[in-house]
Amino acid sequence: MSLNLRAVHDLECLMAPFQATNKVSEAFPGLNFYGVKIENLEITEKLLYVKARKKKIQKDFRESYTIDNLKEAYQVKAIRDLFVAMGANPDERLNAVENLAALLLRGGLPSINSAVDSCNLASLQTLMQIGVFDAGKVAGTIVLDLSEAEEAYEAIGMEKEVLTEGLVILRDDEGVISRPMFKDSKKTMITDSTQDVYIITVQYPPIKDEDAKNALEVAVDLVTTSSQGCAGPIQKFSGE
Repeated sequence: MSLNLRAVHDLECLMAPFQATNKVSEAFPGLNFYGVKIENLEITEKLLYVKARKKKIQKDFRESYTIDNLKEAYQVKAIRDLFVAMGANPDERLNAVENLAALLLRGGLPSINSAVDSCNLASLQTLMQIGVFDAGKVAGTIVLDLSEAEEAYEAIGMEKEVLTEGLVILRDDEGVISRPMFKDSKKTMITDSTQDVYIITVQYPPIKDEDAKNALEVAVDLVTTSSQGCAGPIQKFSGE
């Protein structure tokens, strides 16, 4: 009995505190998020154990996509359509996948650390938007929500941004931690001292449940191969 109780306890530790408000589904029907928690990481400055996979993913991407034809991939087109629904021009401010593609095709991806680099590779392989957050810096629950007027957050590598009302965001108990598909907050960025992370991806029609789950499975595999750690279950959170 004690072993079973320990197994239940471990699973509860690995369950991520995700929620969503119904405002999101009302404003953007079909928009869902999936997330997973990984604990006990050993993050390094460089990718270890996945060098061959990194070369293959980048080679396959370069052989398959250009800046222009990437827009027609259904995963990328779905996010571009979501941008239009949010009142944004998808050509003026690139989504995360297109931004990674531009960096790769025009020179090469910057190396951040083993966890972030692994998630970037998973994003290129699956063409899915993937964000990674330091779980130890998240205050309480991660909530999928719409922004309120005059809310602000400081994105990685950017100055503080004041948001307009009705933008898709992720927030914790203290405020906005991400504009998914754009930029994540400096507050929850991954560093060499990060031990636990949340990895999150976006689903919007015609992206299917299995696309989102597969993207996280690829990300978990790359992260745990390069940075060790133990992953919990993949969870769906939406306002539906």
